[in-house]
Amino acid sequence: MLNVDSQPRPPVWMSDPLFKDASAAARLLTGSRRHPLRKAKGLRGVPDIARLLRSLPSLVVPASAVNTPIAEHLQGGSRLPGMRRLRICQAVLPLEATQERYLAGKSRGRLRTNLHRADDLGITCAPVAGDDDKRALVQSLSNYLNKYSVRDEDLFRFPQDIWMEARTGDGEQVAMALLSQSSGYALLSCLIANTDHPASSPARFALHAAVVDHLRARGAQTLFVHGKSPLVIESGLQFFQHLNGYRLMNVRLGSAQSS
Repeated sequence: MLNVDSQPRPPVWMSDPLFKDASAAARLLTGSRRHPLRKAKGLRGVPDIARLLRSLPSLVVPASAVNTPIAEHLQGGSRLPGMRRLRICQAVLPLEATQERYLAGKSRGRLRTNLHRADDLGITCAPVAGDDDKRALVQSLSNYLNKYSVRDEDLFRFPQDIWMEARTGDGEQVAMALLSQSSGYALLSCLIANTDHPASSPARFALHAAVVDHLRARGAQTLFVHGKSPLVIESGLQFFQHLNGYRLMNVRLGSAQSS
């Protein structure tokens, strides 16, 4: 399902100077509307962004293979202000065949540490099925959904979406995730946690790992993330995606016949 246009290239991520330079330029351009000097500095970094994009693999997703939420995400893409023709990269997680393979290796060491912390705290993750349970989950995390401008109407827009939650050992709802899936492709529409709770960080890692496991069991092979490009998100979220194994890729929605 994850077909790239060439042999796999080494992943480019936060530790790579090319990514750091491109991210710095993209952030300047994103925040340049009120600060003309930021735009001037950002424009000087456009060659760095272009070099990064040329170094990345590309993925073309057939339109016939995805449902509306995933198609809308891919069609919209990620672009910088005033540069509509420059589609910037996305975070993509190729789902390993088993959870054991996903968590294996030196690069997943910190991820495993966070999952062990979640186990020690008694955090459990599970799908949420009933509408009443979904609304109760939204209510329990309303302050944090509002913080990130996640609207109720967007959460309930697609009835076929998959809901998941993380709870502490005493049953407190501490995080939620909303997913869309179509054949081998899936979209993580949001993953929100109660950032005031001391178990927030391990709960986020545990819930993401549960999302990966759940989607794999349903036949998904590729996971996209809704929202901004990794180039412009806050460094903490960049690090979260990095630890969870996401790759930077150039992604676009192709025709129904694309393969």
